[in-house]
Amino acid sequence: FFFLFVTCTMARGRNNNRTSHGDGSGAIHSANMAINKENDFKEGVKKLQNRATMTAELLTEGGEIETFLMEADPDNAEGFLLAQRNRLKAIAEGNAKQWDEIENFVQAVKDVRGDVQRQNQSGAAAGGEGEGEAAAAGADDPPDYERSIQEAVEKVRLGKESDPNHVPLEEHEMVMSLREKLGEKVKKRARNDDDDDLEIVNNVGSDDVHALKCPI
Repeated sequence: FFFLFVTCTMARGRNNNRTSHGDGSGAIHSANMAINKENDFKEGVKKLQNRATMTAELLTEGGEIETFLMEADPDNAEGFLLAQRNRLKAIAEGNAKQWDEIENFVQAVKDVRGDVQRQNQSGAAAGGEGEGEAAAAGADDPPDYERSIQEAVEKVRLGKESDPNHVPLEEHEMVMSLREKLGEKVKKRARNDDDDDLEIVNNVGSDDVHALKCPI
């Protein structure tokens, strides 16, 4: 939704520039609006994560619900609890992914905005007849902001993934916090410290695909 919102508003800004000075001011204004809405974009993710966290607290290991189910239906309770806990972890990972996508997208919009601003400065420095010709050319062949943003998003994503301090999705704060609420023992490793690797001890069953323990 936020990608569609920004590209549409920047496109409107681009079209408005055709009737003005072709300086990209409309697109810059639209980009600023989108950047200022970053917290609005994230609000829905926060609500989903809060609900998942509250549910995780109810399903924590050794909690009242587990105790009741184990007494009421010992043959099926463990499998049921495992399935629900895994579902909550999947929700947390989805929330973490969407959170990162929002941050990547907003950063990409900032980068595209910066490119437009630098182009404006270059055009202003050129001045005279050349600037007028550039504006006219821009009006006939306006910038493709959708493509620019898509490319910028990919650049931001690849840059983060190549960073030695990059946090993989399964170690995202949202995921780790929810696993703690479920009663799992979670040890977070320091970045760039090969001797302090992540160790997650899963307390809800060996079938959990998220469980890992580094052999090193």
